[in-house]
Amino acid sequence: MIRKDYAQDYQIPKDSLSSFSDFALTSPFANMASTMRQHMWHSHIAQTIIPVEAERPFIDTIYTKDILFSTDNTFIENEVQLVDKIEKIINGYVCNTTYIYLDKKDNKYYIEKMGRFRKNAKYCNEAHSQFEEMKVGESRKEIYTNYISNMDVRDGGIAYGRNVPIIYDVDPNIGEDSIVITKQLAEMFRVHPYYDPIEITFNPKEELLLDRYGYIDDNGITHYKPFPLPGESVIKGEVAVASKVAKDFLASADDLVHSSDISFYVFGGIVTDVEVYSNNTIENRFLENLRQIHMDYYSNIITSLNRLPREQLSNQARNYLSKLSSITTNKLRFDTEELNKLVKIRLTVVGDEPLTVGSKLTNRYGGKGTVSDIVEDPLYDSLGNIALGKFNATGVPNRENISQQMEHSISTCNTWLQRYLSTTNDNVDTKYNNIIKWLNILYQEDLINLFNRYTKEQVIQHVTDNYLYLKFDPFDNRVNKKMLFDLLCFNMELCPDMEEQVVYEDHKPLGDKFFIGNMFLVRLENDPRKDNSMRSDQINSSKGGLSRVGLDKKKFHSKYLTTAAKQSDLAQNVTVTSQFEEDKSLFTPDLSQLTRSLNAIGITIELEEIPEGSDE
Repeated sequence: MIRKDYAQDYQIPKDSLSSFSDFALTSPFANMASTMRQHMWHSHIAQTIIPVEAERPFIDTIYTKDILFSTDNTFIENEVQLVDKIEKIINGYVCNTTYIYLDKKDNKYYIEKMGRFRKNAKYCNEAHSQFEEMKVGESRKEIYTNYISNMDVRDGGIAYGRNVPIIYDVDPNIGEDSIVITKQLAEMFRVHPYYDPIEITFNPKEELLLDRYGYIDDNGITHYKPFPLPGESVIKGEVAVASKVAKDFLASADDLVHSSDISFYVFGGIVTDVEVYSNNTIENRFLENLRQIHMDYYSNIITSLNRLPREQLSNQARNYLSKLSSITTNKLRFDTEELNKLVKIRLTVVGDEPLTVGSKLTNRYGGKGTVSDIVEDPLYDSLGNIALGKFNATGVPNRENISQQMEHSISTCNTWLQRYLSTTNDNVDTKYNNIIKWLNILYQEDLINLFNRYTKEQVIQHVTDNYLYLKFDPFDNRVNKKMLFDLLCFNMELCPDMEEQVVYEDHKPLGDKFFIGNMFLVRLENDPRKDNSMRSDQINSSKGGLSRVGLDKKKFHSKYLTTAAKQSDLAQNVTVTSQFEEDKSLFTPDLSQLTRSLNAIGITIELEEIPEGSDE
């Protein structure tokens, strides 16, 4: 792919207002959006959640890379040599990796500890290292030893959203700020919520982890598995359940006190690591095997560091070696409590959530929308182009951010340019000259200079196969409606059949006045399940009031906050309807206070079950 970002100082175009702005510098065509909408985009940047497979915008500003950058990485300019790579593998899944390397500048050995994911606020991003590409013993200069997955190691640019083909429509389902998306788009914006590690401490002599994930293999052998292993998904949010062993007279060995069961919940996700700690050999083979894997991982790091000259170990490596040596040889404790007869399990779970009804998306012009419906199939036009979302057309003039139409229209013209290149019989020189003219209309001097480094055939092939990455100054006076008009006229010269298309929804004609074009969208943090809380009558005090109990969610004993929340009937209804189907039964109506009030005046209410199928 032909692509380059420029590390030079940008020259602000003459008469541009860019030198007087800040937040709008990440918004192309900011000069065509109201100040209020620019401020809204400014607030949206802080609420952005990075999707799992993020992209950089096809249409961007010349300043974005220098404004949006990641500090969550480690970059070494001088030459380093990879000395060793130690992995912790459970169930075929790499949970952690430790790299040991020699920095040839100071001739010291360092370590780079890598988990599978890295926390970023309330969410996670995959963590990577360029050591992954190297063999032990190999040396390299200018290397990221640790970086997040949405950073481009070629130039440090950040991917933070997705380029999404959409249409603008007038439809009751997309009134106000509602948007309709496809299931495919919901998956494209899948994110990883961050959970604090789930810690389970129990006495194996008195408690037992229930066999929630056990199975019987093809040979009829039962396999005990109390929780999912790394790389496996959590089923219905239940990670593990601990139960006390019965101490009754003449109780059997399998008797459990299920009334004392303690469950550990999350909304859902994937287990990425399991740590098991104990000062004694655990009789349970499943847990003992996991403990050994974790201790072996530490022991392998110790062995590797001990092979190296002591005087060449950096302070960082020495301190880590000392810490691991202490863990593997001394009695373990957590805080001030020593692990005598106890077993400590720490489960790392990363959430996995697509877009749902109620999720919020926005473009870079303050064009926020709330997902009102998720349909199964994409929309498509007569030419076979697909659209993954429907946005409200009336919202564009009403919100005074016509700039989003600029992005959508230029993207549409890019699609038709590709169509021209793939279908025309024009010769190489004509195709190339038309590409350059198309770019000149958009004032893409930098991209033209880049194309001059390649053959005409290479440029034509690249533009035919790929959307162009275009960059604009947000306040360039040359970038206006006249520019767009000239681009449309030129596109129609290249493609005389360029016209509005029939779009089909659910395989039925939606209308014949549509253009499908890309819009760069970002996901916002405000989710329908964010900080939801509900109370049931079991948590009421003896006087009928709401007790101050709210730690269940923090300890992973409940999916939802159990702290009382003041909500209107409407808000409460929205809260309940936005939950997973299997969780709605958790929210039972609280009649205790009503019952006590009626009893005080001599009225008793009784609830009768109506048989299924009854007309009453």
